[in-house]
Amino acid sequence: MVQKNWIRSVRRAIRRGLSEIAITDHMDIYTGLPYDEQMNFEVPGGEQHHMDVSGLYAGLVQMKEKYAGQLKVRIGAELGQPQVNPEAAALFIRDYGDVLDFVIGSIHNMEKDLDVYYYDFTKIDVAKMYDHYVDWLLKLSEMGDFDVMGHLTYPLRYMFERNQLRLDLRPYEEKFRQLFKNLTEKGRGIELNVSGYYKGHAGYHAADVDFEVIPRMRR
Repeated sequence: MVQKNWIRSVRRAIRRGLSEIAITDHMDIYTGLPYDEQMNFEVPGGEQHHMDVSGLYAGLVQMKEKYAGQLKVRIGAELGQPQVNPEAAALFIRDYGDVLDFVIGSIHNMEKDLDVYYYDFTKIDVAKMYDHYVDWLLKLSEMGDFDVMGHLTYPLRYMFERNQLRLDLRPYEEKFRQLFKNLTEKGRGIELNVSGYYKGHAGYHAADVDFEVIPRMRR
């Protein structure tokens, strides 16, 4: 199952003279579900569906082999909120650990497995929501089998895109310090997510905030 967007990415990387690329599809973990069962919240109330995980990774291996002479293709996964179902997350890593070169640990979903993307930020206290999101990151930093932590500022991306809402990150300084301590002690890194730049979002980017937050790791 080779996806067209993978091929486009690989061919673009070759044209631009890159030597290596990693493809890290989402593998969100849900409460009480096997890792190959996913939820679609585009449907009101959410709809469960099966994900062909074996086909997905077989396709990535096939593509890796096809382009081996032109580009080094790393196979990865973005493992979302493994703390809600550690057994399913561990089983995924066990089943595909031999294939995976790189794992991003991230938080997309919080209570009721709802992705932050679907929050109505005009109806909640966004400062409290983000404080809670950082607590989820802290929990993730204490567990999980991953190489880097993804997008520390995930909710901020959509807060600004939809409602032009910004947050002062200074109140979260101590939690960030603890987060970075947890990660560095385990030899893990942090993703610098620059999706806002390539998508052309004007005015404010989550990456700008990441550039503000990440230097604290050195303190």
